[in-house]
Order: sequence, then C-alpha cells, then structure tokens
Amino acid sequence: MTRVAILGATGEMGGRVARLLGRWIPDAQVIGANRSGRGHPDFPVRAVDVGDEAGLAELARGADLMVNCVGPYDHDPMPIVKVCVQNQCHYADLAEIPEFVARARNVAKVFEARKRGVAVASGCSTVPGLTQLLATAWRNRHDVVSVDAFLAMASKSPGSRALLTGLALPLGRPGPSGRWYLRTERVETSAGRRIRGGRYPTAFPAGGIRIGQRRVPFRFYMGFDRAWISLALAFFAPVIGWLPRRFIPALAALMVPVARAVSLVGSQRGVLVQIARDIEGEELARVEIVASSGGLDVPAAPALWLAHRLARTGSLPVAGAVDLDQLIAWEDARAWFQGAGYEVVER
Repeated sequence: MTRVAILGATGEMGGRVARLLGRWIPDAQVIGANRSGRGHPDFPVRAVDVGDEAGLAELARGADLMVNCVGPYDHDPMPIVKVCVQNQCHYADLAEIPEFVARARNVAKVFEARKRGVAVASGCSTVPGLTQLLATAWRNRHDVVSVDAFLAMASKSPGSRALLTGLALPLGRPGPSGRWYLRTERVETSAGRRIRGGRYPTAFPAGGIRIGQRRVPFRFYMGFDRAWISLALAFFAPVIGWLPRRFIPALAALMVPVARAVSLVGSQRGVLVQIARDIEGEELARVEIVASSGGLDVPAAPALWLAHRLARTGSLPVAGAVDLDQLIAWEDARAWFQGAGYEVVER
C-alpha cells in the first residue's frame, strides 16, 4: 500500500491532492499534517509544523511520498527535504516561487538525495513542472527558439489567503526585464477565446525552458478568465510592488472577501496555453489544457501522478533534485487529463 503524507492537508491545495488521491488511488493511505492536528474527516491529521524537524521525521518514516502543500511557500524547505532524504521518503511540492524551488533543490544536493535514492521534485505545479512537461512534446523540434505560456485561472475558484498571498508576492517587484505584471498581453485559444495575463516569474534557470538538450527563453503570463481582473492586477501592481513583503499576507487577508465577491460573477473555466515559436516569433506549435471546472486540480495533479507511479511500480525512475518530466511522460499525463474530463488540444 502506498503511503502519502500531505503537509497542509486541510488547506485549499492539500485538500485537492487528498481528494484526487481518494478518487484515483483509493487504496492509498493518506496521512495528513497541519499545525492544529485537526480538520479532516477521511484520514488522520497530525500536528506538525513545517519547521518541526522531529515531527516531520516521524511523518516521513511512515510514508513513501511527502507532498508539501503549505502555501504560499515563504517558509524554509530545508527541514522537510532533509528529513525526507534521511528517511528515504520521496518529496514533492506545488511551489511556483523561484527562491523556494532553488532552495529545495540545493538542500537535496547537500544531503545527497540521489545517492540515497530519493527523488526531490520541487515545483510540481503549473510552473515550472507542468510547463516543462508540455515542452517535451517538442524535444525534437530544432526550430523552436522560444516558448510562451498563458494561464487563465477560473475566478470562481476559492480565493484562500495562502493562494492570494502567493499571487500577490511578485506583483510589481523587479524582474529580469523590469517589474512584474505592469502590463498585460493576450492570446487567442483554439476555440477563439481570448486570454489576458501579465508577466509572472518562474523557477526556470536563466537559460529558460528545456527543449531536448538545450534551453530556450520562456515567458509566462498569468491571468484570469475575466480580462478585467488581469487588468486590475496590472493597475495595482506598482503599489503592491512597493509594499514591504511582510505586509503582503495581511493585504491578502483583506482581499479574501473581494475574491469571494468576484467569484459570484466569474466562471469555473481555466485554460493553459503553451506556444512554441520560431526565430521570427511566429507560432510553430501549441498545447492547450482546458478545464471547464476544477481548474485548481491541474496544479494538484502532478503529485497524484507520482503517487500513482509509486503504487504501480514501487519506485520512481530517477533520484536527486529532479524535474517533473524526468518522473512522468507527457503521454501519460495527457491520458490522465483526458480521462479526468479535461480537453487537451495539440496542433
């Protein structure tokens, strides 16, 4: 029986991971953890903090995979990754924060995760995990010189404090090409819908996304199913960017009622469009994942895939600090999306 420990199991994303496990791997044993040790009727929840090394070690000793769902990933991953490696428990998280992913990867190297046979897969979310996985469809395309990705999130999705904090942290702050999200771009989907989003940081290295054995520039645009929400974010980004980072969680708490009000006029439709471009910037190919509902299950899905592989084979194919595409093939992920009711478009 595969045992999966979920940190933050009663939060928005942790709850989604647990629900997907219950649906797709019903014989998996889920062990939850949060700071209170309470809150879920379907599986036991232990009181473990992300900095509690002793509690984390006890949790890791009884698990095959630990999934860190404690957003907005402003904590130090060192204690979690360390105990996972020491207890030969594979590790994954849903982080999209570049600094967090880099730190988790470094800890995996320091504690010799590869030598111990432990996979440390940080960033198993939409970015960088899923976008890198999608890019493997073009691994033999030598004419691809850049990749763009546009994510339109469903505004009817629950807006928790952690999710809003993670969304707001990079807004208006300096990036390689200026401040993030000060302007928006748009793209048209294959169905003729327009997506608008602003530039957002990713955890890819300076060389960009991998296409085969090389890396090419990658631009990521994040927005919502309603264009006016993306435009509002761009309007307020300069102000948010000048706020000290320690004030962002408090601002996010104030925005929770606003997000709930917005959800009344939003939709449940989420779309991820990834485009391969040539040297002239023209589109060569694209992959689209369209969720008519349950769009937030998309970033939660990679953790499910890792658990499914462990349940099926008892191991993961590689160890050390690894990317999602080293653990799961795009063909298997595509089959899951289609089986789960998502529309997958490739052209």
